[in-house]
Amino acid sequence: PTAVRATTGADAGRHSAASTTSRLTKSSQPPTGGTINLGNGIELTAANGWEVKKTGKNVAQLSDGKSVFLGQSLQISQSTNPAQLCDAWHRDVAEGTSNGEFQDPKDAEVGTTRLKAATCVAQVTVSGGQGTTKLFLFSLASVRQSDGVTVIGTAYFTPNVDTAQLNTDFTSMINSMLRSQSAGG
Repeated sequence: PTAVRATTGADAGRHSAASTTSRLTKSSQPPTGGTINLGNGIELTAANGWEVKKTGKNVAQLSDGKSVFLGQSLQISQSTNPAQLCDAWHRDVAEGTSNGEFQDPKDAEVGTTRLKAATCVAQVTVSGGQGTTKLFLFSLASVRQSDGVTVIGTAYFTPNVDTAQLNTDFTSMINSMLRSQSAGG
């Protein structure tokens, strides 16, 4: 079984996915828990206490009331570097925010040679009607080597969140995506 030890920690991230908003629609009946089909044979199983807020073509946004998880599936070139993809995703998400800080992406071992994966961390400041908020982003991007089916899982959170619980939940949800990604192709 595919497993990943992803550590979000206080240095990692969350955001309100401006760049994928056009692909998201409010779910008419958001289930709590359950499995969401993200297309390309990829499934996302919500962790306990997380509910689907929005879904769209190949994307789902979930929340536990404090943090947000965005799961996506893509079909891209199998030669895509997951570290570069992860970093580019965070820089895209950070557009329109300020004080973006991006750590170098790190290769991630996901328990199979069928997948190449990386994690990345960013911190941004978002401004809104309630002032400014520091937001962390933590993502794992994984590219299936046989055909380029790719998953990206992103946690968006504030500095005061329980990162131990978030790490458990993130790991559970990203592993559900990696299991279906590894099984396909």
